[in-house]
Amino acid sequence: MSARSYGRFAGLIVGAALGARVLAGDDDRVVRVIRAPGEASHERVAVVRAVQEEPASPSEAPPATAQPAPAIERRPRAAELRRSLQRQSPGHWGFPFFDRRDLDDAYEAGRRHERREQAYVWNEGDMARRADKTLEHHERALRAGVALLREGRYPRAVVALTLATELNHADPASRVHLAQALLAQGHYDDAGRVLRRALQLQDRLIYMNLNLTEYYPSADALETHVAGLTRSVAERPTADACFLLGFMEFQRDRFDAAHAAFVAAQKRGARDLATSAFLRITRPAVTASAGN
Repeated sequence: MSARSYGRFAGLIVGAALGARVLAGDDDRVVRVIRAPGEASHERVAVVRAVQEEPASPSEAPPATAQPAPAIERRPRAAELRRSLQRQSPGHWGFPFFDRRDLDDAYEAGRRHERREQAYVWNEGDMARRADKTLEHHERALRAGVALLREGRYPRAVVALTLATELNHADPASRVHLAQALLAQGHYDDAGRVLRRALQLQDRLIYMNLNLTEYYPSADALETHVAGLTRSVAERPTADACFLLGFMEFQRDRFDAAHAAFVAAQKRGARDLATSAFLRITRPAVTASAGN
């Protein structure tokens, strides 16, 4: 047996043992080993050799055939990653340690993560755009409500200002104006609750003069509404109505009447910080006794 035959026979033996592709002989012709199904103890091995006998003479050599065009890689990035890992982590007998399917799965996992990141960024931007639009609608509703309040169209003002409070739950100004519109309609308990919520959102409003007369059709309008509120509190005092009366008297610089109204509100269950703050800053002056 010639040296070349010994080389080919050795390649077949190694390929059958490994169950993999090997190179046989001193040329680049491929020997493929295929395991055939059989008993577990006697596994049959079918060897298919892609070997062509060498021609006896150059004149008998078959014509050269064109090499097939390489297959188009559908996933160029996956192929590049696979080749990089093959160079970095070669496996046994020169075969890559990573399987192609594993590399494709890793590439697809990276793509899914990238798509999730893109979706998160888009959703964040969409939420910001929606918030901007909501604030625009809130400002529009607030301006419309204040305009209606100044015109004396109180029912429509209540609708517009209620919409403004729903569009922005953190805005105290829309609630102050809504309380004014409810006061003008005689809904004193609702006006008191809305006003207390506004002062919870922004407690610095407690100490500010809000110039409430500017938001009514005339300067006498506020006096008329407060007079109706005073009569209602005298007949049916509630915590919210008493708080509203105290706030209106405080805004008109009538601190003694405001303090009495806040005391009445506290007796009827008003225990919030705004009531305590008004009671503290509207306390009557302490007069010196005649003996001192």
